Amino acid sequence: MTQIRVLSLGGGMQSTCMYLLTRDGKLPKYDYVIFADTGSEQDHTLETVSWIQEDCQDSMDTDFITVRKEGLPLYQQYMEDGRVPKVSDPRCTDKWKIRPIQKFIRSVVDEELPKPWAEMHLGITCDEAHRQRESHVQYLQNKFPLIELGWTRNHCKAYLSTEYSQLNVNKSGCWHCH
Repeated sequence: MTQIRVLSLGGGMQSTCMYLLTRDGKLPKYDYVIFADTGSEQDHTLETVSWIQEDCQDSMDTDFITVRKEGLPLYQQYMEDGRVPKVSDPRCTDKWKIRPIQKFIRSVVDEELPKPWAEMHLGITCDEAHRQRESHVQYLQNKFPLIELGWTRNHCKAYLSTEYSQLNVNKSGCWHCH
């Protein structure tokens, strides 16, 4: 049994949908909603994340945490290194998202207890199931609730437009990648 359950919030359609499904009692409650800020997020993503942050405090009684990689924001690091940003570079996700989240998780769990210490819920749907990965650290177990529900991106889109039409949720991603 894990100590905590966290939502890795990217601010796009799938992770926002997971948050809202939790809010509506259709998925289990999270101990933490964690947003890894690369410093290069699009404005619409930051607006969604800001709404969720406020809602966590007002409606969910859930801790909302923003984590950041130490050092330069993602785009500035690319410029410093003289590299061109590209979607297919897994270093971005690892260094600017996964590792800062893992660092936070380690700071709030009792490392004396058996592993895994945490479940991390990720917004991956059936139509992109190839993105599922086991955690590469023993203390963290990745879970994919939308896949367990049999949901695709279109299910998420329909849920958001039906239940939360006031929100303008789009695909997340850094502004500098195509």
